[in-house]
Amino acid sequence: GSIILRFDTEGRITYFNEFAERFFGYSREEIIGKPAVGTIIPLTESGTGRDLADMIREMVSNPAKYANNENENIRKNGDRIWIAWANRPVYNPDGTVREFTTIGNDITDRKRAEIALQEKHAKLNAINEKLEDQKRQLTSALAEKEILLAEIHHRVKNNLASFISLLSLEGSDDGSPRARQLRNDLQNRARSMALIHETLYRTRNYDRVDMEDYLTSLVGQVIRSYASAPRVRTRIVATGVSLDIPRATPAGLIVNELLTNSLKYAWPDGFDTPAARGEDPLFEVCFEPDGDGGEILTIRDNGIGLPAGIDPVKTRSMGLKLVSFLSRHQLRATMEVRRTDGTRFIFRLLPDKPGSAGVPA
Repeated sequence: GSIILRFDTEGRITYFNEFAERFFGYSREEIIGKPAVGTIIPLTESGTGRDLADMIREMVSNPAKYANNENENIRKNGDRIWIAWANRPVYNPDGTVREFTTIGNDITDRKRAEIALQEKHAKLNAINEKLEDQKRQLTSALAEKEILLAEIHHRVKNNLASFISLLSLEGSDDGSPRARQLRNDLQNRARSMALIHETLYRTRNYDRVDMEDYLTSLVGQVIRSYASAPRVRTRIVATGVSLDIPRATPAGLIVNELLTNSLKYAWPDGFDTPAARGEDPLFEVCFEPDGDGGEILTIRDNGIGLPAGIDPVKTRSMGLKLVSFLSRHQLRATMEVRRTDGTRFIFRLLPDKPGSAGVPA
């Protein structure tokens, strides 16, 4: 059933049907003549403070505005319920409003669900605002961190550049060919480390080093430092490979050492590379994933090859000793050497696990 009641222009109840009696808990004798506002309607609209007696006065002057409305109501026992009202004016012969007939239906469950949903939305909005504030703080902190990291890498690069410049000063060696060669090797090692920081500073990626970008620059840099070396073609293949700084640095130093050795010894006078290898002098670096979460770094030249009696692990050569040490203790890689059609070094890197400091067995 539906609640049916009538009230006059002063808001006094003039009719109350049987369903309304059961619904509100008032008998007709108790309710007829009582003001609707303050009896079955709260004095003010919940949450807004709007005087509902004013609403009834507005209904008289503008009935169409309140043809349908929803508001909170009160049962005799104090329970609060929500009712959707359909209000229809009853007119006097002169066209003025005499009273209103109104039909109501209980919408308490729906309204409570709506209110609960609004409260959830309000809580979610508060949470979103808090998250947005945290996001702004994190963004600001990250920007500050990037500025600091950029400055650190820039300063490290500049300090290494100063070290390289000091090695270039007159009197930094005794003038012998061996001393000049040692100075050049030290400069290249420092350049390979400085280039790491230059690459990070330039790309603004301070966590990972793009190895193709880095190795291409490094190989070109070393080649230019050996103006008297044979004309060598280079090939770098490392698309999509990146390493963290603790492993990118030894990888760069290894490439630097092996390229330096190749330029010094791989193509001696009298060795006809095209006749022996079917191609011009070539130095190649290939860095690629191995499919198991690790990477394979292959460095080769097509020169005359290592002498048969040299063991790269046990040799007295400082450069090869450095390669062996770096591959095992910093790159976390196994090293294999092949001597077919030149020299080929193969380094198999373990999967790159953050925080790992282990070395291959």
